[in-house]
Amino acid sequence: MINSELARFSDLGGTGRPGGAVLPFFVLAKDAAAPTYLDALRREGYGSPGLRTFNLFQRRILHPHSLFPFVTAALLFYGNSDCAFGDPISDLRSVSIFKDADLGKLANGEILAGRGPAMSLGRALSVESAYIVPDSLRTAVSLQEKWNPSGTAGVFLQSDLPAHPSPTNFQGLTNLPQNFAVRSLFQVTERLPGDASKLLLSNAEAHSFSSGGSAAVVGFWSKVLAARANAFTTGGLGALPPYETDGSNIRPADEFTRLLRESPRLQSQFSSIIGSTPLSGGRGSIAPSGYWQVFDVEGLAAVGLGASYGKGFGEGWQSVDMQYYSSAGVYALVTFYQMWPIRANGRESTLVWRTDLTSAAAIGELRGV
Repeated sequence: MINSELARFSDLGGTGRPGGAVLPFFVLAKDAAAPTYLDALRREGYGSPGLRTFNLFQRRILHPHSLFPFVTAALLFYGNSDCAFGDPISDLRSVSIFKDADLGKLANGEILAGRGPAMSLGRALSVESAYIVPDSLRTAVSLQEKWNPSGTAGVFLQSDLPAHPSPTNFQGLTNLPQNFAVRSLFQVTERLPGDASKLLLSNAEAHSFSSGGSAAVVGFWSKVLAARANAFTTGGLGALPPYETDGSNIRPADEFTRLLRESPRLQSQFSSIIGSTPLSGGRGSIAPSGYWQVFDVEGLAAVGLGASYGKGFGEGWQSVDMQYYSSAGVYALVTFYQMWPIRANGRESTLVWRTDLTSAAAIGELRGV
């Protein structure tokens, strides 16, 4: 599915607006029980006030899982004009690919989506989107904080993580739905270390598996996830083991560095928050909000680790979500959000610019789409 979805995305025109293909690129939801699938061609489902977006390249919900409380003082600047706080739409045009973005159209439900600048790293892809959430900035941030995608759109499980998790924090692996993807993960794991090509592991991790049925699989992944999460917390991206079992010998830190190096606009716009996270090296100065997931990647369940960061930016808000480990499909994924408080159609609203930077083998097979 990843390849076909990537190919479909290539039908987008150069303006960043949907072209001739139906592009169900987003899933927005007020809560987990009521996801709204947005059809960019038919313009269906755009009225949802939520702020969850669905990344087709990974078939999972990107979850800036628990953003820090928004600074209340930022909301005191609201005025009566249709666009308070200066001119956020001009800011959006200047920093994004959407040079002709129209605030009125966005306020009426238009969602812009398009490929970002081309990258020399063949397995990398940049995707930008922009939309308006018809709620205040405080509410939009709160929606991100509270929503959990478990059970929706190919996400089988998502759960918070403490700063220093142990294998017991991953016991949710014992209660996964017994579907084809989950069974495939257990079967592939049980073949370790002999056939590890479908999994992203270091050689040492692969050889640490000892057969013993489902309990051994749960124990193995619990230890791998706990070890990688603690390595990230204490040493940042540079402390993570490489991916070796698929023949790639890729280090996560190098992938994130290359994604950022080829995105100078993002580096400039998000320099403050980048400098406060492991994206700049080390552990970062902002405490992460950690989480783990189990999700579907082309019929194979994958386990993943992520961390979210957020901070005020002028009168708005910036957040970064990093998936720093996935057992299949994705080498690195980082999502940036810029949120501006505005007034649209006479109500407090939030203008959102989102950029996803992804490194994945499937993208390389399509030569960056």
